Amino acid sequence: MKHIYWLLILPALLSVGCDDLVERDIEGRTVSVVAPRDGVRTVAGEVTFLWRPLDGARSYHLTIVSPSFARAARVVADTTLAVDLLSAGNRFVQAIEAGDYEWSIRAANGGYRSAELILSLTVDAAEPEEPERPTDPTEPTNPTDPEVPTEPTEPVGPEPEEPGEPNGQAAQETVSGQSHAEQSYPDIGSERSGDLRHISDPAVHDVHAMSYRFCEP
Repeated sequence: MKHIYWLLILPALLSVGCDDLVERDIEGRTVSVVAPRDGVRTVAGEVTFLWRPLDGARSYHLTIVSPSFARAARVVADTTLAVDLLSAGNRFVQAIEAGDYEWSIRAANGGYRSAELILSLTVDAAEPEEPERPTDPTEPTNPTDPEVPTEPTEPVGPEPEEPGEPNGQAAQETVSGQSHAEQSYPDIGSERSGDLRHISDPAVHDVHAMSYRFCEP
């Protein structure tokens, strides 16, 4: 019966490694930090804390305080990251506001803990985003493009006169028209006086002469 028991338990013991039975001593070692380095300045927002895995570590303990461990007024984070088949436990992301901080990292396993590493961190306020300037429809869409020259517009002048009779003939018609107007409203007094010398148009002079003779008693 005892032989059967050992035959059943021996394969299970062989499948377990020595590292699973005996924890590795990590007390004299420290975690190697990748980012952020000691004394680094960064901008407010999400900060990624990253370090190299330590051989023999089963977990990592991370603490973030402000402004320092000696004068800690606020604990920003205090967490333990486990090492397993799905995660190496060597990464942590935390949103941090502007201010002075100190953070520490330490590895541990079932029997030992590494030395605690303390680092300082300064976080500056993020620069405010500039508001977008409203688009001016009169401005070109791309200021680097050269302006396209516009075609010059022709000056608008007086319309050309239609071809007609010479100015001398038009002036003569105007004078004739005025003479006919005077004929429509004859001045009886001047006709009776017989003073027809002021009329320059011979045709009008004859008409007025006929009117003068007609009007005589």
